Amino acid sequence: MPSAEPRAAGAASLATATIDVACVGLPPQRGARQRLAEHGVRWLAAPAATAATPHLVVATAPPGDAAAAAARMAQRLGRPFVLDLEGAWALDGSTCYPTPWHLRQQRRAMRRALAAADLVLVRTPTMATACVELGATAAKVVTVPDGCDTAAELPPAPGDTFTLLVAAEMAPAVDPPCPTSDGLLRRRARQIEPVGATGFYLFSALAALRQKVPDVFARLRVHFAHPLDRTNLDIVDWLALEAVVTPQGGVGPTPRARAADAVFVCQHGEDGDAVALDVPDALWPALATGRPVLAALPPGPGRDLVLQLGAGPKLPATDAPPLCLAIERLVARKTAGESLQGVAADVRARLDERRIAAAVTALLRAVADRAPLPAGAQALWPVGWPVGATGTTGS
Repeated sequence: MPSAEPRAAGAASLATATIDVACVGLPPQRGARQRLAEHGVRWLAAPAATAATPHLVVATAPPGDAAAAAARMAQRLGRPFVLDLEGAWALDGSTCYPTPWHLRQQRRAMRRALAAADLVLVRTPTMATACVELGATAAKVVTVPDGCDTAAELPPAPGDTFTLLVAAEMAPAVDPPCPTSDGLLRRRARQIEPVGATGFYLFSALAALRQKVPDVFARLRVHFAHPLDRTNLDIVDWLALEAVVTPQGGVGPTPRARAADAVFVCQHGEDGDAVALDVPDALWPALATGRPVLAALPPGPGRDLVLQLGAGPKLPATDAPPLCLAIERLVARKTAGESLQGVAADVRARLDERRIAAAVTALLRAVADRAPLPAGAQALWPVGWPVGATGTTGS
C-alpha cells in the first residue's frame, strides 16, 4: 500500500489540473461517476497507465479480481488506490454461492480490497457502515449518491388517462413469494425476498384494480422502460393491459418516455429486521423525473430517500394491497384535477449529478495529493438535509 505521507514540497498541486486515473476494468458507468471526465478526470486504460504514471488507480467492484489487480498496480506504482463499490459485493443477498467456501473467498477478497484502499466510494450510508464493520477505516469511506439528471424531468401525461412508467428492470418471477434459505452447501451473505424485484406485486396490484375498480384500471396506461421476459409479457397479455413495452436491446437504466403521471420502482425484500444495503438502479432516474414515485422498497436508504425528499408514499417491497391503494389514490387525484408532484425542482437541482461529480473529482484530487478530504465530503447523501417544502403524493 502506498505511503500516506504528503507529496514533497514543490510538487504540483492537482487543485485544478487534469487528473490521470488508471482504471482497471471499465470506468464507472452510472450516475455522477460517469460524468467525472467532464470535471478533469482523464481515464487511462490499465495497460497504458503504467507508462503514463497516473495520479491514482481506480477499480469498480465487483468483480473482485479488478479490485485485487488495481491494488497491486497502485502498490507497484506507488500511487493511491480508490475502490468504487458498485454494489454490496460479498454482502449482496442476491448472489447465491455454490458452497460456503466460495462465499468466504469473496468476503476475504472484499476485506483485502477495503484494507488496501486509500478511498472507498459507496452508494448508500448503510453500505458505508457495512464496510466499516468489515474493517475499512471510517474516514476513508465516502457515500456518493448517483444523483439526478436534470434533463430527465417528465411532464404529466395529457388527457384523462393515467400513465405509470415502470422504471425498474423486473426480474423473471421464478422464485416463490417467500424468503430465501441456505441449502446443504449453497450460501448467501444474507437472506432476502427475491420476488420483490419482479413484477409479481405490481401485476397483483393491477389485477386487483381490474377486479375491484375497473373504471380506474381502464384509465391506466403502463410504460415499461425495460424489456420484459416471456413470463412477464404473458401476464401483461392476460391482464389486457394498455402497455408500451421496450423491445429487447432497448434503453438502459434511465427511463425513456415523453410523459408520465407516476414512476414505479421495486427492490427485493429483506428478511426479518434487516435493512437494505443498496438502492435499485432505477431509483435515482425515477426521482429525477419530478413525478410521484411509487417505490416498493424494504426499510433502508432507498425508502428513506423517497420519504425524506417527498417523492412518494411509504410502500413495502412485498405486499400488493398498499400499492393497489396508492395507484387508485393517484388516479383519483388526477381525475379531480390535482397537480401531482414528486421531488421538487430545487431539490433535484441540489442533487444534480454534475454537481456531485465535481465533488467526487475534488475527493480524487485530495487523495492524489495525499491531502485531507474536502470539507463536506461526508455530507453528499441527501437524507437529513433541510429540504423545505416539497411535493408529496400522500401516505
